[in-house]
Amino acid sequence: MSNRVWRGGMIGAGAWSEVQLTAWAGVNNAEIVALCDRHPERREPIVDRFNISQVCTRFLIAVIFRISSSCCLHQRSYDCL
Repeated sequence: MSNRVWRGGMIGAGAWSEVQLTAWAGVNNAEIVALCDRHPERREPIVDRFNISQVCTRFLIAVIFRISSSCCLHQRSYDCL
């Protein structure tokens, strides 16, 4: 079994986000580390409840490149539609 932790982000803090984040919390070696939603009144309670470390108001496309035992994150943002 690998000790690698897969990190991901979620776009949208709507009604299904709590269901999805609860499910992801039960997945071994997986962690949601970012949440994007342009409505702070929806985003902030979810961020606080699930201890999400990164937030944004713009859509974020991230590609993780694995380099030996470390990773670097290359990102580019797009305005919300």
